[in-house]
Amino acid sequence: MKKYYCECGCGQEVSIFRGKPRRFIYKHHSRTEKQRKMHSKRMIGNTLYSGRIKPKSAREIISKKQRGEGNSMWNNGRTIAGGGYISLWKPDHPFADVNGRIKEERLVMEAHIGRYLKKEEIIHHINHNRQDNRIENLMIMSKHDHSSYHAFKRWENAKRIKN
Repeated sequence: MKKYYCECGCGQEVSIFRGKPRRFIYKHHSRTEKQRKMHSKRMIGNTLYSGRIKPKSAREIISKKQRGEGNSMWNNGRTIAGGGYISLWKPDHPFADVNGRIKEERLVMEAHIGRYLKKEEIIHHINHNRQDNRIENLMIMSKHDHSSYHAFKRWENAKRIKN
C-alpha cells in the first residue's frame, strides 16, 4: 500500500479520509515562521493591522457618530425590505418590528384613515408594484380576502393559459 506524507515537509505520514489522503496533519497547514515574518513586515504602517486596540470610550464615540444620520449610507431611514417593500425606521410605532422598521404602505394608509391598522389588516397594491405607495394604489383587505383574491387571479391565469 502506498504511503502519503504531510505536504508541509515534516515527513510525517498522513491518514486517508474518505478514500483520499489528507494533505496535512492537523495544524501543519498554517504558515511557516518565515511566512509569518514576511506577512508582518508587509503590514508595518498599516493601521488596520497595527494590533493596537482603541480605548472603549473612543470606540463608543465613533460608534455613536456612525449611527443614523451620521452614517454615510443613511437614507432618512428608508430601505428596501424583503420582498421589495419599502420600510421606514419608526422605532416608536406600536407595530414596528424588532429593528424598529415598518412598511411604508401601512404608514401611508394609517395617515389616510387616521388610525393604526389592525394586525389582521393587510395593504394590497392594486397595480402589484410593491414600491408604489400612492394612496390611490393601496387598498385595505383582511388576510382571508387578500389570499382569496390572489388565489382567484392565479386560477384565472391558469384557465386562460389552458385555452
